[in-house]
Amino acid sequence: MEAALVMPTNASPALGSVVSDQALDLSEDTIAILISLYFDNVQPVFPLFRKETFQTDLRADRVPKPLLYMMLALASRYVLPSEMLQTFGQNVVEPWEHFARMGFEKSRFNEANDSSTPISLGDVKTLFLLTLHEYTSFPGRKAWMRVGNTVRAAISAGLHRIDQPNHCSMSLISEAEMEEWRFTWWAVWRVDSSINILASSPFNIETRDIHTALPSTSVANFTCGIITPCSADFLPADAIRPWRSIQDLQWILSKDSLYFYLHTVSYNREAMTCRRRLYLNPTLELMSEFNDLKQAFPYLRAALPCPFLSGARQPTGETIDEHRRRLETLILLHITEVILYLPIRERDFDNTNHVQQKRLVADWQICIDNIEEMAALLRHWEPSYSKFTDPMLSCIIWVSSSILVLHTMSASYQQAKESGHWDSVEDSLKPLSAALKGFARYWPIASLLLESLQGLLSWNWLSLSFQDVLFVASQLQAPIDPEAQNPATINIWPVFSNPSQEFLEDPQLLKCYMFVLESGVWLLGG
Repeated sequence: MEAALVMPTNASPALGSVVSDQALDLSEDTIAILISLYFDNVQPVFPLFRKETFQTDLRADRVPKPLLYMMLALASRYVLPSEMLQTFGQNVVEPWEHFARMGFEKSRFNEANDSSTPISLGDVKTLFLLTLHEYTSFPGRKAWMRVGNTVRAAISAGLHRIDQPNHCSMSLISEAEMEEWRFTWWAVWRVDSSINILASSPFNIETRDIHTALPSTSVANFTCGIITPCSADFLPADAIRPWRSIQDLQWILSKDSLYFYLHTVSYNREAMTCRRRLYLNPTLELMSEFNDLKQAFPYLRAALPCPFLSGARQPTGETIDEHRRRLETLILLHITEVILYLPIRERDFDNTNHVQQKRLVADWQICIDNIEEMAALLRHWEPSYSKFTDPMLSCIIWVSSSILVLHTMSASYQQAKESGHWDSVEDSLKPLSAALKGFARYWPIASLLLESLQGLLSWNWLSLSFQDVLFVASQLQAPIDPEAQNPATINIWPVFSNPSQEFLEDPQLLKCYMFVLESGVWLLGG
């Protein structure tokens, strides 16, 4: 292995660069520290490597430099500010940006290095980690486009059909290598799922086009190189089919916790796909499919064991990692329920009939109930869990928190609170905000989301009609729009440019509205 990797530092500090006039040499000891941080913090979330095999390749200088740089980019986020000097030999600011830049510049995905050689597993891992870095730094168009390239690279390498019968190239590698390919594929699939769910955009591959089995090995064993023979279990195209019988559900629960989690991601994908299609082109068939999806979680509530639904860690037989993964799975189930019941279109609530109004209010309350249950789960969330958790969970927490804040701004909620009949909604914001702050220590996207939430909270003096609440909440059709200048923002200003009658009848709000109208300030929020 090279004695040192060199990180150039000629960018200005204003760009988040190294504060030094000299290049930063990374000794083997420093690289070892960062690799250790990677395996402690990133590998449990996105398992891509067998540690001993990787370490052997690293010592023999067989790890591609672009891949190594991307690993260092993600690992360096876990270096505490107080330890930067000790780790790098000098004070640095955001070293991850330099590692990521060098990883991309040296990779084949930089046009200057493009070649016609086949895509390798290392290429896919490099592009995956680059996508993860870019999206969690800023969830804009660049990262959204990058995930499409990542999926296509994985498809080009054949990761989506590892277990296809008579797949000749796979017969030449060991079972341990095949399991590594499987873990890599499902990591790519998860990030493609998360980014496109948040953007409300089509996925880059459908489940029915995949013939790669789910990993049979636990993450811990895989990292240690202990491989369980493939059980040939595949993710079904019908996301909720395995949940329709107690026997199938018990079988899923008997597997590693990642297994049920991936099934839940699939359920989340189907819910968002159906919602998006209903928004664009509603049909009776889609409505029927949407209603079928709504029946899944109530069934799970009745069928799953009570300890599984509890937020508390089970006193016997549940490891810390299993508890964390179970909480993640339950939070994902709750946000899927929110996706299914959040009104799909902005509606003229005041001009709908009484039955429709009651249904909209009831659906909104189901969303609030699920978010409060999510907050109750987060009361059992250990602060250390945020280090080892998919950063996309911070996006779920932000969406949920934003909906709760909008709920507290509704006139009906405020009237109930004044009369003493208030519920625990505001208390539920505390664990949600605390969890978001935990993610912000390691992932820039969480800091962005936290800032957005604080901006929304600055409007909580408003008293909005339910129609106005739905009007603002309609922005969550695409919670994080990659085409927007500020892709993670809930914009209140449109309420001023399109006020409801109830809004205009409130003297305080009317005065504020007239000020905005006269000054044209609302344009700043567009």
